[in-house]
Amino acid sequence: MAGTDDVPVPQDYKLDLLRKKYLLQTHAEGADEAVLRYDIEYQITAHDAGALYAHVCKELQWEESAGRLVGLQAAAAAKLSGLDAAVAAAEETEGEMELRAALVAKADAAGGDWERRNKLKVYEAVEAMATRRFDVAAKLLLDCIATFSATEVMSYEQCVFYTVLTAVLTLDRPSLKAKVISSPEVLSVIDTIPHLSSFLNALHDCKYAEFFRAFSGLLESVRTDPYLHPHYRFFMREVRAKAYSQFLESYKSVTLDSMARAFGVSSEFIDEELANFIVRGQVAARIDRVAGVVQTTRPDAKNGLYQQTIKRGDAVLSRMQNLSKIIDVD
Repeated sequence: MAGTDDVPVPQDYKLDLLRKKYLLQTHAEGADEAVLRYDIEYQITAHDAGALYAHVCKELQWEESAGRLVGLQAAAAAKLSGLDAAVAAAEETEGEMELRAALVAKADAAGGDWERRNKLKVYEAVEAMATRRFDVAAKLLLDCIATFSATEVMSYEQCVFYTVLTAVLTLDRPSLKAKVISSPEVLSVIDTIPHLSSFLNALHDCKYAEFFRAFSGLLESVRTDPYLHPHYRFFMREVRAKAYSQFLESYKSVTLDSMARAFGVSSEFIDEELANFIVRGQVAARIDRVAGVVQTTRPDAKNGLYQQTIKRGDAVLSRMQNLSKIIDVD
């Protein structure tokens, strides 16, 4: 691989050490073990790689020098301290380019490759979506969206699409506002993706009829997506359940007619839909069909703490009773 101006990129020293360590472990024919050991120790010292020194000593069954390990760790800490000082100075007195250069220098000394790590998060997010771990996918996508470069996996617009959908499923309302709605990266492209902006903002703004319309427009994109298609029905249910739960958070009770108007659907639809979610335990409410009212069943914080204390007390008493059967207290 060539670097800037076609200058070859040098091999990472850790890969060179891996090859030499392998030669020592296998006692490869023609390998000069004394030279190999010298080269390994020299590179470890040159890079102040204390953790690597401990690892190599364990792998090759070398006697570890405590003094040398402490010296390597101290040198690495001093180098990191200097890099931290450079970053702080750049933040105070330099521009964005200088700050970025200082941060990159610090990441390189930590052995980091931002681009590869960023791409790895995209790959892991795809795997998480495919296995229905949308909370994991949302976290990974939010972490990498600002420096997204994995265009071999998806376009930037697709990355924003997945970020919004997984975040809506898994983040609470304040987090959704802070991490997604106000994100410059999301704002830069969200209007180019049909229905996505209305889907996101209408939910946060409690405009539920608009939210349902936008959601309906997005469903075809979800249904035909290779990663989300297997979870199409699950996604439909979870998003609707979240919208109903958010709506009901503001009420102790509300009429079915009022809720139906808020969502732009019929009272019969809301009645049947809510009943299904209540049975599944996805919405904390009950329906009084005679009065035509939906009542929330969320316990308040004090009552919840009381119930938790009662359960723990019962568990302790049960354990004591079991122990009393075993221990002769006489």
